[in-house]
Amino acid sequence: MVVRKDFQVESFGLMAELPMDLSPLKIGTKGYWQGRSFSLIGRLRLHWRAGSWTEWCADFGDGTTGWIAEAQGFYMVSFEHSAPALTEKNHNFVAGQKLNLQNEEWLVTDVKTAKCIAVEGELPFVAPPGWERVGIDLTGPYGQFGSIEITEYQKRSFFVGEYAQFEDLNFSELRKVPGWDQDAEITRHQSTALNCPKCAAPVTLRAEGLSSVAVCGSCASVLDTTTPMLREVGHVAKTTLQINPRIPIGTRGLLQGDLWEAIGFMRRKDRWCQWEEYLLFNPWLGFRFLINFNNHWSMVKVLPGHYTDTTWNEKEHALYSREEVTTTDILGEFYWRARTGESALVIDHISPPYILTREVSKDYNDMTWSGGQYIDFKEVADAFQITLPAPHGMLLNMPNPHQQRWRQILPRFIFILLTYIIIQFACLGIAERKPIATANLAYTGGTAENSAGLSLSAAAEQLQHGKPHL
Repeated sequence: MVVRKDFQVESFGLMAELPMDLSPLKIGTKGYWQGRSFSLIGRLRLHWRAGSWTEWCADFGDGTTGWIAEAQGFYMVSFEHSAPALTEKNHNFVAGQKLNLQNEEWLVTDVKTAKCIAVEGELPFVAPPGWERVGIDLTGPYGQFGSIEITEYQKRSFFVGEYAQFEDLNFSELRKVPGWDQDAEITRHQSTALNCPKCAAPVTLRAEGLSSVAVCGSCASVLDTTTPMLREVGHVAKTTLQINPRIPIGTRGLLQGDLWEAIGFMRRKDRWCQWEEYLLFNPWLGFRFLINFNNHWSMVKVLPGHYTDTTWNEKEHALYSREEVTTTDILGEFYWRARTGESALVIDHISPPYILTREVSKDYNDMTWSGGQYIDFKEVADAFQITLPAPHGMLLNMPNPHQQRWRQILPRFIFILLTYIIIQFACLGIAERKPIATANLAYTGGTAENSAGLSLSAAAEQLQHGKPHL
């Protein structure tokens, strides 16, 4: 690492080797964002106790430097603004807290202390080995991205921007992704051979550089995958290795028009029931979850920047449940430090076939929103070329089957009803008009109760005996 001061260049020490990754971005990748072109000139690799992510330094021209953070399959584009005054100390910020910044209300979604483990390319500041910062991620009232960064001596920086998907950034000159692009060059140094440090068994990483932990399939060790050398950080029960997920880890399938690979499997439970979650990965689209409960399936994605409890995808969602959820089993690979016994508060809102979920973790001091949609089990089976049993029972975001059936027969019902009405009017026009009976009734003075009643009774009796005239 070298530092440029005016026209002098000084050595500043050695940085750790960047871990191998499957990101399609690289130094020199170009893009276009909101009317401005940019080029990636450098990057930071940051690590915290439960995961890691990459921040790309982007040159937007005219002396403007921006940042594109790459995490969990989506991107945050931001620029530095004037740092706000803060009254709280670093450790007092909690997920869910509201802050008034720049005359707007911002929501704290994540608080963590991160350490720089490696850099590449050019940066506008010095990031020495082991450099640390406290990051407070925020969501604005209109879904904006914000981040307050506090470094040593309480120096604060404030970055504001927006969340983006891969296609929003119009990237070009991308890197070929090993294992996904046929002509990708796979390069690995001998020192980074992937073997379990406990049992020496080979470990296959399917989202290398983007995942945080993986479970060794031989000895059930949980391995930290955020650095070039794997490190044991826990273990799962040996019986966990005997689980046979319905979608085997490593299976690829074309689901909803995109190619996905199943890289992780977990079981979770609350006080009422248990279900399965499959983590899917695509280098350009990021991560998705396939949720399975009683053979009912839902496709779920993380929603960066979500702010309200009830609205998503222009639909209002009703509160369904609020439960403590615990992870009981994990297999494969995850982009956060997943572990058995991990707990979180999960709040579900539904508008079938959609589900909107807020998950709050006290252990990690973060809050995550996700949105999903019910998906037919046959579509899942066809995508991954597996056999799945038919669903039974109900799922919270399952579409009403009677409502679906009614929508199917509604056009036919309307057609039959209109036909019936037309026939009725046609019959009225052509039917023969003739009298059925004629009766002349006379009222005789007296008690209304007796006189009128007897006359009407007599008339009715005579009509019944075929006497048309009185």
